[in-house]
Order: sequence, then structure tokens, then C-alpha cells
Amino acid sequence: MDGESPRIGALIADSAMFQRMKPEPEAPNAGKYDGTDPEGFQADGDTELLDFSSFYGLALPLLKHGIPVRPVQLDNVRRYPHYLAPYRVLLLSYEYMKPEHSDIHYALAQWVQDGGALIYVGDDSDPYHNIRAWWNDDQRRESTNTIYTSPREHLFEQLGLKVEQEGIHPVGKGAVHWLPVHPAACTSSKASADQLRQTVKETWERLQDSNFRWEAKHYFKIKRGPYIIASVLEESISEEPLVIPGPVVDLFDPDLHVRQEVRLAPGEQALLYDITAGRPQQDKVSLISASSRIEDLTITNTGFQCVAKGPTNMQATARFYCPFEPISVCSIDQHQTVPAEWKWDSKSKTVLLNYEHGSKNKVEIQVRWDRENAKAKA
Repeated sequence: MDGESPRIGALIADSAMFQRMKPEPEAPNAGKYDGTDPEGFQADGDTELLDFSSFYGLALPLLKHGIPVRPVQLDNVRRYPHYLAPYRVLLLSYEYMKPEHSDIHYALAQWVQDGGALIYVGDDSDPYHNIRAWWNDDQRRESTNTIYTSPREHLFEQLGLKVEQEGIHPVGKGAVHWLPVHPAACTSSKASADQLRQTVKETWERLQDSNFRWEAKHYFKIKRGPYIIASVLEESISEEPLVIPGPVVDLFDPDLHVRQEVRLAPGEQALLYDITAGRPQQDKVSLISASSRIEDLTITNTGFQCVAKGPTNMQATARFYCPFEPISVCSIDQHQTVPAEWKWDSKSKTVLLNYEHGSKNKVEIQVRWDRENAKAKA
């Protein structure tokens, strides 16, 4: 990722799959909904929960501004020690899911105490807060004389906060920020989306050891070794193209062209190979990309050869780093030798080969060069 990743996560739980429809407030069992009333569901056309609008309300406002967000499985907090350790900021809402066990909140509270920043987004309006569950059951009332109208209240109690405490508050080495907005509103309202982004920005900046510089972008770009993956966002902060300098090989291009510059408009993506970053040592041959499986690459003083495997009689391409311009290229199938097409790119010192897989799903490729003549021209 360009720059330091901010390590932000949006929590999702298995219970989000159970909450697929809304009980109507006027349904007979709405006060204590147990899932048995066949008429207590939402009106036709209300697909907010089916569309996961609340989860996307937490993630999309950040993603659309080029801030990376990872989905984080809430249930794994109980399954794996230190599961939350890689994250600095977590977004949580119980308006579309519920914690299945109370001890999840103990782990979240400890994570905050150790320096994490928890942002709770929700207005306690979800009717599923009233289902029969651990935070409001009769057994809890009898044993502790305490029940909660929503699981958020129990979470805030573990964090040492009052139920009504909005805004940002220090907790141990970390912080908690409550934004009393239904997260689904952040998918349909620009004002709510801006409010969420500002909340996350303010919370992140409260972390004293953070070196991350909040910078909105209209793209994502990741480089791993010589590979570049880029995506330019629609409905973002800019309609300008993203320009990636070359020389690069366009791996989405079936002809594997070498490009000196790639320009991506909003809605476009690219998978590129940086020729400069991936170049091997001098006089070495190396594969850049191929539509075949390339095996048994052998280099000699007069050229190189390899075996290309793939579907029978299918046209294929491969681009190699090649230290010298070839003088001939041929393919050998069942002891029959036929010339193969090739194109030399002198600037990048790469060669593009075009050939056909053989009758037994493989073909031998032989490339020949004149080393001495090539050195003399150089």
C-alpha cells in the first residue's frame, strides 16, 4: 500500500447472518421478539439487512477515500489469543449483529486498555436488541439484578463509561468514540458518511504513537516485489486518472505489451509488472509472465530453451527478460520443428514469444541469439 497502512478493521459476526429481516414494531411479539411470529417481518422492498447496508456503512465511507479497512471476525476474539493485536482502530455496531457471549466485551475492553481505539456506531434503534439474549434474560436479572436494553450498555460498562457518553473518551492507553448514528445511514447520506470519516480521523489522531498521516486518495495501489496492483475508485474525491510510470508489463493484456506509462480512469484496475524492479542479473534470462506453465528453463551461450505446458493446440504467449536480441525462435512438438513468432523490445531488453501448445499439452521453445554480434552492436 502507498505509505503506511492505518490498520483499521470493521467488525462482523456470525450473528449478522441470523438478522436477515426486521420485525415490525407493531407486531404482537415486538416487545420481546423470539423469531416465531410469521407476520412480524419488514415491509416488501426493505432490503437494508439483506444488503448488509450497516456493515458497508462502516467500511465504504473510508474505502471510497482510499483508507484501507479490513473485515474482522468478532467471534474470533474468543477463539484466538491476541486476535485483535494487529489493529489500532476498530469500528463496531450492534445495529446489524449481536455478540453471542458476554466475554467478548471483556476482550474488547482489554484491547482498548492496551492502546486500541474502539469506535462504536449505532443509535440503539435495532429491534433485535429486544430478543431474548444474555444481556436481558431472566437468569441475569436473578443473579446480578442487572439487565441491559442493548449489548452496547454492557460493553460500555466494561469500558468504564456511562451509557449515555457520546463523543471520544480516553480508556487506559486507548480511547472509545461513540457516534450515535445508525451505520446504514452512512451508505445513503453524504453528511453521515462525512461524519463517520471525521470520527475515525479524530480517533486515529488521538493515538499518540501513530505515524500514519491521514490522506484521502481516490485509488488503492499496492506493490509487492515487481508486481503492482492498482484500482481507481468511482464516487471518490477526484475524477482524475491515476498515472503509473513505466516501463511495466500489463498482465491484463493478452499480448503482454511493455508500456512506458499506464493511466487508469475511475472504475479501472491494473495488474502490472515493474520491469526495472524485477530485472535479473546481467546476461540472465528470466520469465516475466506467460499463459503457459514454463518449466526446465536452460540458458546456454547461444540462447535459451524451455518447456511450455498448457491446453492442447491453444495459442499462448510469454515474455522473458533476454540479454541479447534473438536471431531465431522455434517450437518443437513431437520432433517437428516449426518457426515461432517473436517480438524484441530493445528498450526493456525483453522478448515476446507467440507459440502453440503441442499435441500432448506441451511444446519445447528454443531461442537463439548471436552473443558476439549483439555485444559488437552495443
